[in-house]
Amino acid sequence: GIKSRLLGGRVAWTNSLFTIRRADASLEDPSNGPGEQFVVNGGKGRITGFESEVAAQLGQHLRLRGGIAIQQSRIVANDDPSFVGNRFANTPKNQFSLLASYDWAALGLADLTTDVGLIRIGQRWGNSGNNLSLPDYTLVNLGASYRVARDTTLRLSIVNATDETYYTGMQDSGARADQI
Repeated sequence: GIKSRLLGGRVAWTNSLFTIRRADASLEDPSNGPGEQFVVNGGKGRITGFESEVAAQLGQHLRLRGGIAIQQSRIVANDDPSFVGNRFANTPKNQFSLLASYDWAALGLADLTTDVGLIRIGQRWGNSGNNLSLPDYTLVNLGASYRVARDTTLRLSIVNATDETYYTGMQDSGARADQI
């Protein structure tokens, strides 16, 4: 990874390349009989990607933070050879986030800060068979904090302010997925 400070330290930029190797990932037990749905440890996966994040102080009161992640995942070994080469379950190709924070000192409220955040998660497969996909989704989060004393801050956070239902993951049971 590379970290950079720009514009007199008002902007921080972080970039990284990564590889994650997973061994003994859960997969469907090949000895399951009719109606049995047990999983065993086995199989291997690899996730490679790039992440970039920028955090900037814009003016005296506004802070922005944004990030993106681009990932490529592959099943590299599995008891079921038809899964090899498929994308790893529950792993999106891309993710994006943006957070804006504003402190209200300009209006005489130096101890009040508010936030608005967006998180976008891309489409991903719900199972190793790559035949059931989960749709992309965007979360809207809101927050406010107020410093009541030097060492005490009260925080109110609203996660998923639109109150939508999102499918964040599935239980990977090989070619099917029976729990979302």
